[in-house]
Amino acid sequence: HYGKDFETLKRDHITFVERSDFIGAFYGNELIGFVKLVHSEGMSSLMQIISKIAHRDKAPTNALIAKAVEVCAQRGIPYLHYGIWSRRSLGDFKKHHAFERLDLARYFADLNLKGKLILKLKLHQKITDHLPGSWTDSLISLRTKWYRLKYGGQGT
Repeated sequence: HYGKDFETLKRDHITFVERSDFIGAFYGNELIGFVKLVHSEGMSSLMQIISKIAHRDKAPTNALIAKAVEVCAQRGIPYLHYGIWSRRSLGDFKKHHAFERLDLARYFADLNLKGKLILKLKLHQKITDHLPGSWTDSLISLRTKWYRLKYGGQGT
């Protein structure tokens, strides 16, 4: 969200606001990280968790996760969902913070001829689901390099 103005950020995060908690991590008067925690029946989800790289030494992401767990415990919510599992650094971060991968069965039903064709060709899945892990890793590294070039190594 680097470089976005307040109105853009507000628009980006307005969904599910009636059942959300926004938690901030502050250093002095500066907001150095935040999380949007969305609650549903029996589960809460971390929809956004963003911390400034410049304050990584203060571990704001750890503090935000700890507070999210505390909020869930106070509400009696047994599960905290933290995005799609990954094989790279974010997956390692989740493992080191006691998150566990939980695969749920997903079922798709074709409702018409177009749906039948889409399911048969497996076009209902993300293209990355069909790529070998090494290709995905290479593409992610390429994207990271592109972002560094585009944003000059700056970020949140």
